[in-house]
Amino acid sequence: MRASAVRNSRTGSARMTGGESATGGGSSVAPGQAGVARTPFRWRAVAVGTVVAMALVGGCVLAVARHEPGPLQRSAGWGAGAPDPAASARLAGRLISKVSALHSAASRPGRWEGVFTEDEVNAWLATDLPRNHPRLLPAGWSEPRVSLEPRHVWVGTRWHAGPLSALVWVRADVRLRSPGEIAVAVDAAGLGGLPLPGDALLKQLAERFSASGVSASVVRLDGRNQLVVQTPDGRPGAAGESGMKGARPAIRLDAVRLDDGELLVAGETVAADGATR
Repeated sequence: MRASAVRNSRTGSARMTGGESATGGGSSVAPGQAGVARTPFRWRAVAVGTVVAMALVGGCVLAVARHEPGPLQRSAGWGAGAPDPAASARLAGRLISKVSALHSAASRPGRWEGVFTEDEVNAWLATDLPRNHPRLLPAGWSEPRVSLEPRHVWVGTRWHAGPLSALVWVRADVRLRSPGEIAVAVDAAGLGGLPLPGDALLKQLAERFSASGVSASVVRLDGRNQLVVQTPDGRPGAAGESGMKGARPAIRLDAVRLDDGELLVAGETVAADGATR
């Protein structure tokens, strides 16, 4: 009986051992090697995720850089690639003639006014500015343009940084607060699709005007900061100034009107003795 029990015990142990071997034999990878087998897959997943993330970031950067407000998109196309370069030249020449006529009229006592169109300004910016006044644009800046709306003006210019470029733009509210005093408020500004602080832009403009001898300052008006510029007409000048005989007359700007695609400026020139004409 003892011999039979021993044999049964040995037989059960052999069966148990065989079952464990059969069960363990279903996998060719030892338990300690499972993490090693999964490591290449993890690295591939990380690499693919990194590439996808970089592509998304790059796409967002390009989308932001390429953003241009609609009004400034319509104002583009007056440069070398314009559909009709001859038309651009004519429009630029018309602006120069209008400015010259306005300057001549304002140098004599009496009323004067000038009307300038958006197309004329953009044609001049695209053709005459780079050819005859290249130093007016700092290095790394190109393609200046404007768009005119009632009481508002859009201004944009392209900024280049290596292979990247974006349109720096601003939408401003422009009005005449009093004769000879222009107020400018920034409604919005941006670098492509990235918003920029309007107050910082106003401060820079005030510094540039002041450096050129024009009285300008940033003040709080109607609940927001505005750039107030005093036109340098002021008072009649001393005799012999500006190459004129006798005293220099005062030039008073008393109307600035922005409309769809059009700018009107008007005023009056008063002689030193108070006569207008």
